[in-house]
Amino acid sequence: MGFIKLNIKVFVVILLSVFMLNTLRLNAADVAKGEALFKQHCTACHKVNQKIVGPALKGITQKYKDDPKFLYEWIRNNQALVKKGDPKAVEVSQMEPSAMNSFTFLQDSDIENILAYIDSYKDTPPPAAPAASGGASEGGNQDVFSNPTIYYSVLGLAVLLVIVALFLVFAAAGLSASVRAKEQNEQVTSSAVWGEFGRFIKNKFILTTIITVALLGGTLKLIQAARGVSIHPGYMPEQPIKFSHKLHAGKHQVDCQYCHTGASKSKNAWIPSTNVCMNCHKGVESGPVYGKSEIAKIYMSAGFNPESKQYFDSSTPVDKVVEVFSKWMSDDAKTKNLTGALEEVKKIGFNKPIEWIRIHNLPDHAYFNHAQHIAVGGKDKNGNAIECQTCHGPVQEMEVVYQYSPLSMGWCINCHRQSKTTYTFVDPKDPKKSFTPSPADMGGLDCSKCHY
Repeated sequence: MGFIKLNIKVFVVILLSVFMLNTLRLNAADVAKGEALFKQHCTACHKVNQKIVGPALKGITQKYKDDPKFLYEWIRNNQALVKKGDPKAVEVSQMEPSAMNSFTFLQDSDIENILAYIDSYKDTPPPAAPAASGGASEGGNQDVFSNPTIYYSVLGLAVLLVIVALFLVFAAAGLSASVRAKEQNEQVTSSAVWGEFGRFIKNKFILTTIITVALLGGTLKLIQAARGVSIHPGYMPEQPIKFSHKLHAGKHQVDCQYCHTGASKSKNAWIPSTNVCMNCHKGVESGPVYGKSEIAKIYMSAGFNPESKQYFDSSTPVDKVVEVFSKWMSDDAKTKNLTGALEEVKKIGFNKPIEWIRIHNLPDHAYFNHAQHIAVGGKDKNGNAIECQTCHGPVQEMEVVYQYSPLSMGWCINCHRQSKTTYTFVDPKDPKKSFTPSPADMGGLDCSKCHY
């Protein structure tokens, strides 16, 4: 009877352990889903641990722990709350100059996942999962190497099988101890059962199986981590000027190639020089969010005097230039800290190029040509013409640009397999039909196309 009770206790402990492991895995999946939603809908205005257009969001659930329903209603339709006169909503709306978008399509579970991601965020997070951009996984397949959910599911199943196997071994050890005790006309003791269990575990086959499962799980995890090296979806560095693509490419519909003029004619898209910015900003002196402070940085780089509307002489002392900017910015209501703003302007450098930080980086051994894709590119897998957004995501919605796609080899190869070129040939299988090849059909999977 004691052996049966012991077995029941062990079985209950195993079931609880399996339940806890499964719960942890489901929570991880929720956080990962929240991370993807956050990057898709929130990163244009928010960072978790840093203020950009909107405030930093770390600790937001703790702040409203007494009224968690408010966060859900605010995220879903903040303007409706403000119009209703909700005191919390009115207070928050007065903190920021720009109104937050409404996300009426988000379900409670979506918002819960986003908040879970914010709560779990660390200052040095692991490499982010690729944003949902269609076929973003390695090689286009959701395999165990590229999909953490599949990896942890397989590993969890393996762990569960090992636990079940150990339980069966323990049960066999108990039966063996019972037989020995009966033969010797003795009572079954727990020490005898554990002794038999120890002998069974030392069996070479069982020991080899346990070690193999452990090594296999570790190896798969190592391969997954190795394949994520130098792949940085979600990378969003702080730029020297708070340039809003949402304002320029979205609201004002400035064509991407007006600034990135090399996209259709060169390997690189080209970062616009300051004189391109000056084409508009000779006349546009103040922005809707930052007022004159960010545009002043453009003037500093260009050596432009906003008071006289003329360019400074190149020999003008920097202190004199800063003095002019101080006078010009002093009446700007959006500049909260004039001294701090002038220091930021001074950092840009008088008559010096703006040192933008590159976001999309490919390894040195990988060759990519923008013109080859923009000028003669065909259609993507959904039949849409290849645009900047095909690779860079909805830039027109991004307050701060970040790396949207993984830009991994598998992601590129998958695109070459699924997209169509602009060429049309006679179908080799049926001369009466036309045939539009994919880049893969035209050698787009050859190693030498990108590595030479």
